[in-house]
Amino acid sequence: MAVNKDGSLLQVWSVWDPALNADVIMGQLLAFDGEVIRGPYVISSGWANAQDPSVAALEDGRFVVTYTTSDGSGTGIQGQILAANGHYNPLTSFSVNDLKSGNQTGSEVIARPGGGFSVFWDGYGSTSDRIDIKGRDFGSDGSASLPEYRVNTQTGSSEGNSTATYLTNGRMVIAWSSSSTRAEGEVYNYLKFRILGGGAIPSTPSRSFPSTRGASTS
Repeated sequence: MAVNKDGSLLQVWSVWDPALNADVIMGQLLAFDGEVIRGPYVISSGWANAQDPSVAALEDGRFVVTYTTSDGSGTGIQGQILAANGHYNPLTSFSVNDLKSGNQTGSEVIARPGGGFSVFWDGYGSTSDRIDIKGRDFGSDGSASLPEYRVNTQTGSSEGNSTATYLTNGRMVIAWSSSSTRAEGEVYNYLKFRILGGGAIPSTPSRSFPSTRGASTS
């Protein structure tokens, strides 16, 4: 759910569509008092097996939705920008991830204070057969500012379950869980984070909170 400046909010969710024999992403736009303005309606038009939606309200009053969908080589991350009234053009959906091989899942979209948005997700392909935390920045028109990038600076472990937010100084902080198996067979789990900046603001290496043995982090 994302709340706009005028108090309206967009709800998004995944549901099974028996007519398509696949999951689709649904949306519903509500006024500040809960009155339905638009919907429910399908947002993931033209994409099969759409799941795990994320939504953010942009600075100019529009919304952006990202979700996981089948892309022919596993799963990928797809995005769609919606007008403030919930309307969208299904022909203007865009692919978030550059790398198409392997599964890309679990996207989270966050709006940038100065306009545009950033998307973070879990994906294979950057470092052998392990999952990395990936990110990509977009302008307010949905065009990518740069190619996708790897957030985690350390490799050799499996990363996942990422979440992100913007800070008041314009930087972003991304947190995620990481696990690795030591020689003795014990699984060590960490909660990691990294602070990213924009423009001339430097970014930091990824850092870890104290590890735990044999237990998962969330």
